[in-house]
Amino acid sequence: MYQTAAEDHYLEALDVARHLVAMNPSSQSALHDLVVSLDKVGDVFLSADREIAQNHYLESLRITRQLAAANPASQEAMRDLVVSLNKIGSLLTPVDRAAAEANYLEAVETSRQLISYFPDDRVHLQLLGYTLQKLSSLIEDVKPKEAARLREEIRVILCQLKDYFKSNKGPVGSTREIRSNRDRTTRRNYYQHARKTTGNTSGSHTQ
Repeated sequence: MYQTAAEDHYLEALDVARHLVAMNPSSQSALHDLVVSLDKVGDVFLSADREIAQNHYLESLRITRQLAAANPASQEAMRDLVVSLNKIGSLLTPVDRAAAEANYLEAVETSRQLISYFPDDRVHLQLLGYTLQKLSSLIEDVKPKEAARLREEIRVILCQLKDYFKSNKGPVGSTREIRSNRDRTTRRNYYQHARKTTGNTSGSHTQ
């Protein structure tokens, strides 16, 4: 099967991430980077081969479940679990709405736990709002009253975020920022490993 340059890049990065986990299977950082790489491969294959995308998303979800269970007080582990659940929910929406709903509901529950554990971090409120939006869109045809209730909760969340950002002169973080930071960490580890394995210690890479 023909692969694009982006697919080749993310598959190579995934190989590096797997190797780093194999060298240190108990490393939370290495496992987190593996999750990010799996998600990226899933994203890049999503339009071309949904089965490949699903396999990588499911592996990512399995790892994030393990990390969240082992580290229930870790914001990163719990956020990664929410992201993985949302990706699976989106993937399943066209083919299995019941399974998609189950994933979104778990993502909502996990987001609520994050908010209860870390009430001052508004990123978790953003994650909850995003997940509620996905869930309400999924069920609005079959559960209109529940969808309406979710939309009202989303409205309240948006008001809370607006007031918070206004009083703090702008957002202190976002889901996009989380993904950006995850991507930079993965790229940094990839290039460091590549330099070690090739013996090339000169020069620098834009990250």
